[in-house]
Amino acid sequence: MKTKKFIIPVLLVFVLSFFAASDLMAQKKKKKAEEETPAMIIIPQPVKTAIESGIQTKESRMDIPFEITDYLYLPTRENMHSIFILKIKNADLGFMPLPAKPEEAPAGTEEAPAGEEAPAQETPEESEEEISGLYASGHLFLQINTVTDGAVGDLVKEVYIPYNFQLESTDYNPDGEDYYTVGYPLFAGDYLVSLAMASPTLDKIGIQYLECSMPDVAAFTDTMETTPVFFMNSMERMTAPESQAELHKGCLTYSVLKITPSFTKEFSPGETLEVMFFIFGTEPGADGRYQIDVKFTIMKEDTAIIRYAPGSYENPFISQPLPLKRTVIVRTTKGEETTEKQEIQDIESGDYSLTIDIADKASGKTLQHKVDFTVLEKE
Repeated sequence: MKTKKFIIPVLLVFVLSFFAASDLMAQKKKKKAEEETPAMIIIPQPVKTAIESGIQTKESRMDIPFEITDYLYLPTRENMHSIFILKIKNADLGFMPLPAKPEEAPAGTEEAPAGEEAPAQETPEESEEEISGLYASGHLFLQINTVTDGAVGDLVKEVYIPYNFQLESTDYNPDGEDYYTVGYPLFAGDYLVSLAMASPTLDKIGIQYLECSMPDVAAFTDTMETTPVFFMNSMERMTAPESQAELHKGCLTYSVLKITPSFTKEFSPGETLEVMFFIFGTEPGADGRYQIDVKFTIMKEDTAIIRYAPGSYENPFISQPLPLKRTVIVRTTKGEETTEKQEIQDIESGDYSLTIDIADKASGKTLQHKVDFTVLEKE
């Protein structure tokens, strides 16, 4: 894919410098300073009360039903960029028709009196072409607490994210479900993240709780580990990183990258897996370069279906395309003569796992990971 050419150079600029001793020291100082600074309270009291009422038992509130399906994290200079994945049904987001475009006021019309209170949620701007569309707006709140020995601890952060989505009326399916993501930086540690979705007037509040952990990079002295492995469908470069958290539909952002992952890990016959992950605990060699060997194998139960040629990598950020095709020997018999030829074929539909074997030459450390996925039936 075209974006492949700039993936590693862009990420190495800010990721690899993260592992220098000076940066690790700065990270610890910043974390200590943040811990000593009281978290700013920005969650409205009705939402705060609803969160606190279920935080000890982690009991969901389903006024606005949604599901947290998974979470990811990727390294940055100072912490981990955590990414929370939500699944929401269209009908539960409360889509409604876009309001008709107001007529232009005649010349000389006086403006509304100054000092009037602004509405809590602005109506999205629309063009005449969009009048037939639908929109859904509301509020997303994150409350992040530490977790110590299984108990909910101090408040770390409160985050407010307004959202506003639009779609064409012809594309609306009330029973349709979409994936959404929201990212936020977190230092190493254990957390309870309370996610609350609220209607514009706060009369409906849905809440889900998620326990998550962010790794301590400095702790990987004798072992290796990876970030959660995920598959990408596409990727593009943004002009700049986001300056504030946003709720994204169908994609996630990381630094200057906008990535569309495979949320379901389901693929059509003949597609290519684009796998992405970061390896913690690797060490550079005497020349300052990393020497990492990675072997990828497609398994169906205990049988190897595809063994890809081993790859050597000079940095711990791995992005690798893996075609779901294999070479088979086709034998044809005519009379007493049998001929053989090789053919490239798509693998059959079914459930598979991708086995990832990692070896760091400099340190001698090894690691194996498995990720399940599904190949769908041919249409």
